[in-house]
Amino acid sequence: MIGRPADAIETDPAETARHLLEERRRRAALFGEDLFANPAWEIMLELFLASETHVRAPLARVGSAAGVPAAAARRWVDLLEERGLLRKIPDREAPDCMTVALTTEVQERMRAYLRESAG
Repeated sequence: MIGRPADAIETDPAETARHLLEERRRRAALFGEDLFANPAWEIMLELFLASETHVRAPLARVGSAAGVPAAAARRWVDLLEERGLLRKIPDREAPDCMTVALTTEVQERMRAYLRESAG
């Protein structure tokens, strides 16, 4: 992959996810946000990376990271939740906010996919 040492990408699924997200942002800057949009995948990559780096993923941040408006992000998160790919977690520090996370099974499947993709 461009701009990364191959051995770092092959051994670290979080680095692979980070690289894929950076590539999307570069593409969006050059060609526009909407041309290559894949919000569901980008949300899943963001959530994978958040989990791997032990960072909470508030619903509001997930949408902006995926490059979609807040209402669209909520629809995507709802769809991913309906499909059993992620779960919403009430935020103890801010009861009116929601944190989002991949399910444990999906986190493992993403890790395996990203390892395979890097090789």
